[in-house]
Amino acid sequence: PLTRLQKSYLKAILADDKIRLFLSDAEIAQLNAALADVEPLYLPDDFYYYDRFSDKDDYQNPEYRKHFQILMEAIQNHTYLDILYESRHSHRVRHTYLPCRLEYSIKNDRFRLMAVESHQQRNPRIEILNLNRIVKIISTNQTANRIPDINRSLKRSYYREPARILIKNRRNALERAMLQFANYEKSTRKINSDTYECLIYYNQKTETELLIEVLSFGPMIKVVGSDAFLRLIKERLMRQKAFSL
Repeated sequence: PLTRLQKSYLKAILADDKIRLFLSDAEIAQLNAALADVEPLYLPDDFYYYDRFSDKDDYQNPEYRKHFQILMEAIQNHTYLDILYESRHSHRVRHTYLPCRLEYSIKNDRFRLMAVESHQQRNPRIEILNLNRIVKIISTNQTANRIPDINRSLKRSYYREPARILIKNRRNALERAMLQFANYEKSTRKINSDTYECLIYYNQKTETELLIEVLSFGPMIKVVGSDAFLRLIKERLMRQKAFSL
């Protein structure tokens, strides 16, 4: 049997609009009925995200939910999908993809699909599609004979030198950083009693987001490498300083 605290936590999760991506309306209604006499541990309005973009994905949109569930099933069953996609410049393109992974961005409050095109099985190049820009999905009913090694492909796309940061473990900075950078490949080691070195591996597509995430920690994080990443940090800080004058 669940404790009162566990039930309260589950009731709080049911209030998160992202839960609708994983459960049907009937399942959510059934769970809410079972927890009708339970107060949620917290509500979404109890949190204020000061460093998050406001144009989040619409998780309650029926079409978005449908696309998400089709993609999840295709990832699990290694099924090709015919996807109609609209780019940032409103150009529509249509390709057959093998969905490989769904990734969530805390900064953007959005889901992204990592996939490879059907003709790129030997040396796959990872395509990243924002779920909110997917217009239509059609199942091909075809299953991949060979599953591409997406982790190997990601490693090939990384810059030669990782971003090297020093984290001062104050104000819970280390735990917050590990959560913030959870979707990056990284290695972390302790340097002294309150300082940790973290190497974060990234590529061109994730460069800007990583830059913003690092800057959001303020003095709790110090960037010491690479030279290219340091240059980007300095350029962005100079632009911010110019805007404030």
